[in-house]
Amino acid sequence: MIAFLRRFRYKLITNRKVRQYVLYALGEIILVMIGILLAVQVNDWSTLRKEQKEEQQLLRQLKTEFEVNRMQIEDKITLHRQIVNSGKQVLRLVDGQDRTLSLDSLYSHLGWTITAPTFDPSLGVTNDLINSGKLYLIRNDSLRHLVSGWSGYIDFATEEEKIWLKIRDEFYIPYLKESVSYRNVLHAIQQGGHARAIMNFGGKYEFSNAGRSKLANAEFREFTVVELMALEDQVAELTNLNDLSVTQMTVLRNMADQILGLIEKDIN
Repeated sequence: MIAFLRRFRYKLITNRKVRQYVLYALGEIILVMIGILLAVQVNDWSTLRKEQKEEQQLLRQLKTEFEVNRMQIEDKITLHRQIVNSGKQVLRLVDGQDRTLSLDSLYSHLGWTITAPTFDPSLGVTNDLINSGKLYLIRNDSLRHLVSGWSGYIDFATEEEKIWLKIRDEFYIPYLKESVSYRNVLHAIQQGGHARAIMNFGGKYEFSNAGRSKLANAEFREFTVVELMALEDQVAELTNLNDLSVTQMTVLRNMADQILGLIEKDIN
């Protein structure tokens, strides 16, 4: 074909058919341009197919990751709510007219208050997507925006968790050790199957339970006003912090639901 075109072009030149040669040259240029455009189009189509296939794979991976995170967020909300409920029960005991409190009831609720749930997110797929520069593969603008900001949303939602963990370790637990039988507090939370199920998220792990104290074995104790006020302040603070955590983690859970909804719509 190329040899034929060359002979045809040579014939036009030798016969001095300039007009026909110009038309032929223009036609040849147009054919070359069409060939290039077709090649570019085929390449773009191939690239698009490859990116769409990669996007689908990433969406499936993100779906799995966010489902795991969503489940963990729900578990943390449950724990924070339990801490809040127990904190409120302790405050009701303090607010009672009698300064003599039932220690079994007190220890039962204080046991819940020493827990400090912290959200430990799975971010492998999300971070890899951002760090590798492949976030552009997600064509849905809303989904891309939410995924890119997910780590920042987690930092905001877990602020109160981190504050409570620090206060619990540095102030609250030392206070309990000085004020009540900490062994009995531990025993109260460790002996409950419901507590173990929540804190281990349905797992089979068993706590090492040291049992009740043989020294602090009274059923009731009379507290002074100063002791009740100290207990009240400690419990009021932890109740407030964990209540805020419930609010923040609920927002994060709703955002995870929104992301999962967008992913579900875009997965083929």
